[in-house]
Amino acid sequence: MNSIAAFDVGGTNTKYGLFDSNLQIKSSGHFDTPKNDPYAEILIKKIEEYLNEFSSISDVSGIGISVPGLLDETEGVIKWAGNLGWRELALKRKLAEKFQLPIAFGHDVKSAGIAELMIRSQNNYDSALYISIGTGIAAAFFLAEKNSAWHSQVSEIGHIKVSDKYICVCGQTGCLESVASTLAIQKNYSVISRNLQLNSEEIVILANQGDREANAIWQEALLAICNTCEILITIFSPKIIIFGGGLSNMGEELLAPINNFLKLSLSFQKLPKLEIATYGSFSGLYGSAQLALEYLKEVS
Repeated sequence: MNSIAAFDVGGTNTKYGLFDSNLQIKSSGHFDTPKNDPYAEILIKKIEEYLNEFSSISDVSGIGISVPGLLDETEGVIKWAGNLGWRELALKRKLAEKFQLPIAFGHDVKSAGIAELMIRSQNNYDSALYISIGTGIAAAFFLAEKNSAWHSQVSEIGHIKVSDKYICVCGQTGCLESVASTLAIQKNYSVISRNLQLNSEEIVILANQGDREANAIWQEALLAICNTCEILITIFSPKIIIFGGGLSNMGEELLAPINNFLKLSLSFQKLPKLEIATYGSFSGLYGSAQLALEYLKEVS
């Protein structure tokens, strides 16, 4: 088998990597996810550029790509991805026609969760949640099956209503994503700070230094995340929750307050183990490569 090319498309940037058949990464990078690209034409051109950068397209056996939004994974269609302006986009077909290669297509959060659970396989978790908090917010719930595979279901938890403030990209008011995504934290802080443009990590640092406006935005985001976690634990009873996406770069600054909140708020529910994604922001990329490797075995 030649190399596998993997792409993890996010609301802000797209990560890419070249992997061997043992899922060892050979090279990687990222580029800004194109905006105002409703048919993904610019994205496909970018993918072609980076495939040629790897070596040549002829050296690639298949492509794995993970994307956000509501998907028909079987047909390879993105039904809706609010942050990217995609509706009814047949991305898998477009890529297959362009590159004449097997295309493995999946949800970015599910792919990231699979990658994280693979490196935790020795822990024998029978249920798990992977929550991605980046430009958007989504979760994947995993249940172990008898054949050591995972049954998984993606949930757009970013559109759970958590407040009466902020218009969400979906058109509703008060969605989790409009309060606690990295983009929301930046935007909401910019409004109350009279247009200061800081990223979410800088805002959290300011909050910890006692800045009242930064602290107000950060605490609002944390409370929304904590309440959502309580709901998910009550419904799914996961043994572990793994946090990924850009906000997970905060590490214990994110985990500790969630853990403390849940210790006080849970009653009959069992507190799951909380962890930051081992691959960090690259979980989706490794998951895309795994998706491609499994797909190539199916079609060979």
